Amino acid sequence: MENGFGIRHYPSGRHVYVVQTRMGGRVRTITIGPASVLSRHQAVKVARQVLAHARVGHDAATSRQRVRNAPRMDDFLREYWEKCSSAWKPSTQETATGYRRSHIDGAFPEAFVDSLTEGEVTKWFVAMTDKSGPGAANRCLEILRSALNNAEEWGYRVENTNPCYGIRQNRNNHRNRFLSDDEPARLGTVLAKARAGETEQSKPMPRRSCNSS
Repeated sequence: MENGFGIRHYPSGRHVYVVQTRMGGRVRTITIGPASVLSRHQAVKVARQVLAHARVGHDAATSRQRVRNAPRMDDFLREYWEKCSSAWKPSTQETATGYRRSHIDGAFPEAFVDSLTEGEVTKWFVAMTDKSGPGAANRCLEILRSALNNAEEWGYRVENTNPCYGIRQNRNNHRNRFLSDDEPARLGTVLAKARAGETEQSKPMPRRSCNSS
């Protein structure tokens, strides 16, 4: 155990991340989560937050127990939509709902909202970029990030553990289009006709004699 953080091994083969902190005059061991679900990086972030809570007098075990009661991702997304989408503009609501149904619902079937990791989100983001393009992937990542911010506010995740923040969005690519082999000739013809029209319009009008009445 280093700086209160470590991994506990059970005879059954199960491994869980834990963190130790002093609360109420005694040392308490808080279970963070299974190593089969959380990456070490993610577990360290949670451990640091638990230790920070303990330093300011929060009951880390109570905070962690609240997180353990978190719903599965699909259930959480339904709750998030019910609570928050009514405040969005109609166009935003329509667009976000379409992205959610197409790309987010069912994307993390085994994950609970408090155990979703950066690795899982990264894998989903890369696959969606390949399948639906960088723009759609970026938009869905923004939707998921906003939802998980609310998960922290509602006590479903420990604060500052949003896995979306470590993922870099796709760059906006500005593609250059080059003319095909026959297009330069067609373009030259169009330009020649345009110049001929301008020349015709610029010729002086012939003088007309005025007959006296």
